[in-house]
Amino acid sequence: MLNSNRSENKMGLRHENSYAAADELQARNEILVNRVNNLQNYIKQLAHDLKTPLTPLVGASELLASSIDEQPWSDLALSIRVSAENLLRMVDELLDLERCDCGTLTLNYSAFDPVRPVTEGAKKAEAGVPPSRATIALNLSPTPLRVWADEMRLRQVITILVTDAIKFSPGGAKVIVSVIPGEATTGFTVEDEGTPIDAGDLAHIFEPYQPVHGPGRRIGSNGLTLAKRLIELQGGNIGANNASKSGNIFWFDLPVEKSMVEEVATWPRS
Repeated sequence: MLNSNRSENKMGLRHENSYAAADELQARNEILVNRVNNLQNYIKQLAHDLKTPLTPLVGASELLASSIDEQPWSDLALSIRVSAENLLRMVDELLDLERCDCGTLTLNYSAFDPVRPVTEGAKKAEAGVPPSRATIALNLSPTPLRVWADEMRLRQVITILVTDAIKFSPGGAKVIVSVIPGEATTGFTVEDEGTPIDAGDLAHIFEPYQPVHGPGRRIGSNGLTLAKRLIELQGGNIGANNASKSGNIFWFDLPVEKSMVEEVATWPRS
């Protein structure tokens, strides 16, 4: 009888400890959820506060750049416009990253030929720099292609990769944008003439918030992080490697058929 009472007491103590541990875990989870919600609200408010003065600045700088022809003032006006547009783009990228992390990003899938959004995305990046800064060469397939993806997000990824390629290439360099047909996927590459990325950096080139040590190091870009997440959310793959002679090649692919895309895309991937 005594042993039975002891066993019951031990079991009761275990249950009490289990309940206490569960309550503590729930309390910690609630604290974590509150912190995440506060961070999300902070990012949204910060983006709103930044975009409010930037939006009219972009419009005014476009008007200024289009109305001045005399050098060096026209170049200065162009520099103001490009800087304002880049700041606005970075704010939008920050918001998109937050949406990816929280699983609230909406993708509008459709079947389309990727040539037009690729061309538009590359030209948008090219328009943001002086003509002498870089030349964009498009290597497009003469035959009709097909992808099942979000057309706007494809255009955004191309703009991010081409902008990054121009930024890290020497003046007057050529950036080659290619679309490669395939059976299950359609491939895309952006090749630059910049300094080859160190092998150790290639493994982390798309990781967020990486520290940058030394000039020309291409890690820590929110744009590249966003590009990776957008492609993977659409069922594709993305990567980077050194070109055979010099420079670097950023590549990704997208499915050609709806059936190849997961019904529910989540981040991060397992």
